[in-house]
Amino acid sequence: MSIVIKTLIGIGAFIVIAALGIWIFWEQLPIRLIWPYIAKPSIPITGEVHKVTITGETAGEQGFFVYLPDGYETGTQQYRVLYHLHGAGMQESWIRYDCNGVGGKLDEMVTAGIIEPMIVVCPIDPTKFSMWADSKDGKILASSGIVKDIIPYVDRTYRTIASKDGRAIQGFSMGGFGSAMNGFKYADMFSAIIIWDGALHNWNTLTTNRAGIARTMFSNDEAHFDAWSPWRWAEESIDADIDLFMVVGTMGATRDFASRYKPFLESTGRDFVYHDSECPHNLFCMLDEYGEEAFKFLEQSLAN
Repeated sequence: MSIVIKTLIGIGAFIVIAALGIWIFWEQLPIRLIWPYIAKPSIPITGEVHKVTITGETAGEQGFFVYLPDGYETGTQQYRVLYHLHGAGMQESWIRYDCNGVGGKLDEMVTAGIIEPMIVVCPIDPTKFSMWADSKDGKILASSGIVKDIIPYVDRTYRTIASKDGRAIQGFSMGGFGSAMNGFKYADMFSAIIIWDGALHNWNTLTTNRAGIARTMFSNDEAHFDAWSPWRWAEESIDADIDLFMVVGTMGATRDFASRYKPFLESTGRDFVYHDSECPHNLFCMLDEYGEEAFKFLEQSLAN
């Protein structure tokens, strides 16, 4: 057999194996479920998303995106605010896309008469892995930046209902950890929490799976982690008037977190809404599946 024929056979075999691998990857992993969302160049909205940069007294320079609903510029109405915390590792362009997407889903719900228009604020974590906490060394102040700088700025600058009754917080993945922790820790500031497939770490799972975060944010100090733990604050805020809505997807890690966090919440006697989703680890898939229920929950929670 000539070298040319052997080469052609080798190339053909490689193509067949590669095609088979791609097919298996596409069919067996959630990429085929995620693709309709990541393939979208943009999500249409009737409102407007723009970036804001401030220099706060507590955390210094911070950026965030703001979604203003249709009619904001020409009206006089005061609006409730939904704070949305993004997941780990996200680039700024992705965070804007998320904020745009949450605004787009909100547009749909407003049009359907399910919820009143809201402002959406999407803080940017420049470290990408803060867990929306404050680091032990004081160099990263993700949580304090939100509650001491961003929220006061938003209430001064926009026509908001500047009270607990006018605020909710939600987050996806790492942002789910952050929304649970900050929502429960500052239950006097928020009426409702929504967790979308949250990375609800305890100290053991964080040190095992995210050792870099344990070192950078918490200086390998369990006591400092506990000060920013959604487990601790869910228990300590049990008497606070704050509602919780959780959605958990099919990804093994977040489903494992939820398998422990859900019974923990039940053990505290807390009432909450919980859904198992068929979605992979993708916010927009979950918004399509449970967005209507989530915004109905939000409307009821804020109305009460």
